[in-house]
Amino acid sequence: MRLLNKVSLITGAGKGIGKSIADAFAAEGARVLIADRDEAAAHAAAASIVARGGVAHPVICDIGSEEDVNAMIDAATSHFGTIDVLVCNAGLGFHRPLLDIELADWERILRINLTGTFLCVQRAARIMSGKGSGNIIIIGSTSGQKGAMARSAYGVSKAGVLQLARIAATELAPLGIRTNAIAPGPITTTLSNSNHTPEQRRAYLERIPMGRYGEAPEVAAAAVFLASEESSYINGHILNVDGGLNEAGLMFRPSGAPSFEPGADHSGRQVGSPTSGFVDRL
Repeated sequence: MRLLNKVSLITGAGKGIGKSIADAFAAEGARVLIADRDEAAAHAAAASIVARGGVAHPVICDIGSEEDVNAMIDAATSHFGTIDVLVCNAGLGFHRPLLDIELADWERILRINLTGTFLCVQRAARIMSGKGSGNIIIIGSTSGQKGAMARSAYGVSKAGVLQLARIAATELAPLGIRTNAIAPGPITTTLSNSNHTPEQRRAYLERIPMGRYGEAPEVAAAAVFLASEESSYINGHILNVDGGLNEAGLMFRPSGAPSFEPGADHSGRQVGSPTSGFVDRL
């Protein structure tokens, strides 16, 4: 019970990675606020935790709205009295070439992913500073660490939240608040299953040294570690949960080596045609 009675506010927790984080926190004894703009998803996620004997409360919030964020913080403090841990997970993304992005779409991505995260961090940190302790975890992305194709708006927003984590770690530590970030690589979720084309999936799998997508509970496990006292002297760190994607340089697979293409059995025997010899970084 590494998070026993820790009041944990998790945005975008109705589904996907956020829901996995909420489930993992509740399993470690946290009292969880499930914040999501999807009311049905928020209530269902909270109800599933309660059904397993945990403590959870749904809060409806669009983090792109300052009014919603203020109401979310008020709901957290009125229901549980304080906020011990904030996990900024809510976000929005799409693949679109730089030359084709409409200004409205660019501004929407930055408003939700970057400005929304800033609002959550600032408002929660004001509560935490009043009691001299707190823990903030920002969910970024490896897209914020490299120049990926068709990811300009999303990548810029995630680069921004990673920098926000570094600055918050510096400014808030004297107030007793630790701030860290997690940068997931490709993660298996309902969204990625529906949005990633076979070509995109092949491109990722060729570039990930571990040869697979991550799972949402693997990101949640990293969040539990950063929220717990096991990481008590870790502040301002960006923890990549990406199977080695971000650190992989030029990858060479000799002919006959295991393929990570769809259709390969991963045993060392080539099922289909061999992969190309050299694979550049994504």
